Amino acid sequence: MKKVLTIFFFLILQSVNAIEVNKEINRINEADTLNYMRDFLKVSRPSRFPGTPGSLAAKKYLQDFLKNQSGQGIEYFEEIFAPDIASAILMYESDLESFKKTSTNADDFKKWTKFTDHIKSVLKSMHSVQGSNFIWKKKGESDDFIVLAVNYDSITQDKVSFFIDRDARSPGADNNATGVVLAMRLIELLRHQKTKKTIWVVFLDMEQIGFLGSRAFYQAHQSQLHNKNFHGIVGASMLGNDTVEKDKEKKFGNFKVYTKEKNKRGFENDLFLAETLVELGRKAKTKIEFSIVNNGFNSFSHAYYWEKNLAGICFSQDWENDLNFNRFNTANDFAETLNFKTFNESIRFISAAILAWLTN
Repeated sequence: MKKVLTIFFFLILQSVNAIEVNKEINRINEADTLNYMRDFLKVSRPSRFPGTPGSLAAKKYLQDFLKNQSGQGIEYFEEIFAPDIASAILMYESDLESFKKTSTNADDFKKWTKFTDHIKSVLKSMHSVQGSNFIWKKKGESDDFIVLAVNYDSITQDKVSFFIDRDARSPGADNNATGVVLAMRLIELLRHQKTKKTIWVVFLDMEQIGFLGSRAFYQAHQSQLHNKNFHGIVGASMLGNDTVEKDKEKKFGNFKVYTKEKNKRGFENDLFLAETLVELGRKAKTKIEFSIVNNGFNSFSHAYYWEKNLAGICFSQDWENDLNFNRFNTANDFAETLNFKTFNESIRFISAAILAWLTN
């Protein structure tokens, strides 16, 4: 009887928690989301490539925003870092060697060799540029914590060679102002909440070339990240594209959560984190669905932490069926091309999942 009553009261508490979470999530509306996006893109024109005026303006924008998000148990700081160029170069060289072992096409290998030489040159040119990661912490009753990580830099690449044009316009609305706006809206939501667990929200600089922001963040906090209280990195990137006409499944609202492949070390930790957050997010009853995919998708920040044997997942658009390829890392990745209805719903879903995890 005692066990039955315990389960009964546990279910009641879960139901009450879900109601409270949904009440908070309903405050996230499309109009405010659109305004945040437009403001961030306006101040950071024409590009957030590291070291450019737009990048510096984006930093000032984030500084001003985070300074105003104070409260009980809240800490905010900026971490200025010198980029680890050598490690990033080694990563690209290693990728080329791996490609060489598996590729049978000489033209493809020549193409990727040229790209590797190009990206190494770009990295070396960034040697004297300082990066800035911004960290906002909300302390809960326990030391259990997760990290929401989003990058705020942008790049423009040639669609054939993938060479980077440092001087090109690069608004980066989908990639990755969508992640930035999600993080800002979540911070506003959490600011006055009393939470049982702890969260770090991290805005990463210099991330799109060699994960330089993640490298600096990991070096500064590796002892905490390898602590038993750490539950994983939650990445959020490119949440603004959702079509029917170009979608292979011909439907709206199909997004993905990416994890390691099943045969990789630590897959179980990725899967547990993804399943937990997706289950919690569904209770918000949004108009979209995040499906878990275990294919080792490694284009964003979460993948860097896999190398460190840490749990890492990424919320993103459906890369297999509805990728925003034509505008991805181009001068045409601007706000007017995004689907703001589903973008706002993705913010509601992810925010509900994280808020429920923190308060459950």
